[in-house]
Amino acid sequence: MKKPETISEFTDFLEKKWNFICMGCGIAQKVVNPPFGLIYESKNFVIHQDPLIPLSGFIIIASKNHISSITEMDEIVYEELSSLIYQTRKSLQTLGGILNITIIQEERSPHFHLWMFPWYKEMIGNKQNSIQNIRSIMKNLQKTRLQEFQISKIQNDIRILQNYFKSYYKREN
Repeated sequence: MKKPETISEFTDFLEKKWNFICMGCGIAQKVVNPPFGLIYESKNFVIHQDPLIPLSGFIIIASKNHISSITEMDEIVYEELSSLIYQTRKSLQTLGGILNITIIQEERSPHFHLWMFPWYKEMIGNKQNSIQNIRSIMKNLQKTRLQEFQISKIQNDIRILQNYFKSYYKREN
């Protein structure tokens, strides 16, 4: 017997409340709008700032289809994903200040998404920039009340990334 779908509520980092059954489907169907909009939309994927964590450059590449693993993609869709991963990583270089990126994709999520988690010098401090520290950093960032300059930085960086993708795909066509 199929488990009934439940509606979840979340509040994004701009304090807007959203209700959804699947956040990934909500974003792909444009029912949920990530803060400052999509960075890029391809045939099978959307790229956006993480809506819950106020960390500039914390980018998500999510499937428009309700799948949980790359093994559920055909080779053409996987090649599209691979290209988007490469271009997203290249685009993040234009932001400045990012030391490196940790790429994470867990198959336990009901909707395929890949995280590109940026590491900034001030985040590392005495810690290693390792995957073990990401959850605690995310929790701390989620509790932080954003100041206007922080919101402006995220918004500006999203615009830079949006323009990067517009420019790149204009050259490709």
